Amino acid sequence: MKRKTMIQTMKSLLGLALILSIPVLSRATEYTWTQTAAGTTYDWTNVVNWGSAGFPNGAGEVANVSSNVTGDIDIRLQQNITIGKLVIGNPVVADSTKEYTISSGTGVNRLFFRAATLGQMAYINVLTNAGTSGHSISALIDISDGTPLTIVAAPTQRLFLSGGIETNKSVIVVTGDVGAVSFSGNLIGTGLLLKESLGPLLITTTIKDFAGKIVLNSGSIDMSGTAGFPYCPE
Repeated sequence: MKRKTMIQTMKSLLGLALILSIPVLSRATEYTWTQTAAGTTYDWTNVVNWGSAGFPNGAGEVANVSSNVTGDIDIRLQQNITIGKLVIGNPVVADSTKEYTISSGTGVNRLFFRAATLGQMAYINVLTNAGTSGHSISALIDISDGTPLTIVAAPTQRLFLSGGIETNKSVIVVTGDVGAVSFSGNLIGTGLLLKESLGPLLITTTIKDFAGKIVLNSGSIDMSGTAGFPYCPE
């Protein structure tokens, strides 16, 4: 009887050990931009602009740049910033022509996209709205550690990536609705650019440092001024 009790106790302890060894996935920390008045001197690093609870700067963290702005806003990084997901857009149709720009600020600062777990997807989501805003990221986007990046286009709001993207064997997926996504900055490195969205992808960069492939599966690609890019229709 004692032997049976010992075996049961050992099994219970083993089960508890297995439960304790299972990693618990914590919810990503989210921050929401709170400034709404037009301005060109807002800093990403100023906690007041995010409700005074800190600012997004960590792998897997979510930055919601989606408050109802009443005028155009320039958000300056002011240092290298790391996030896992960016939601950008103006949610109110009446003010939907007001636009966000995320710029480098002082110096050459990058916007790093890093998932909380290596190999997981990072995201840029353009907010769904009936408006026609054109939001911009003029800072360089860095996924040079191989992080895959999904860009989710909206029905009408547009996204301009003028600061360029540096990649290293990463997969960049442009998916979503018919809203235009524009690459006017340099695309640097290797990997795969996969076009899955319904709307147009505009690639107007004149500096051709991308040694990967561009695959069109849906919608259209306008490659004006980009002769020399490797293009593989499938």
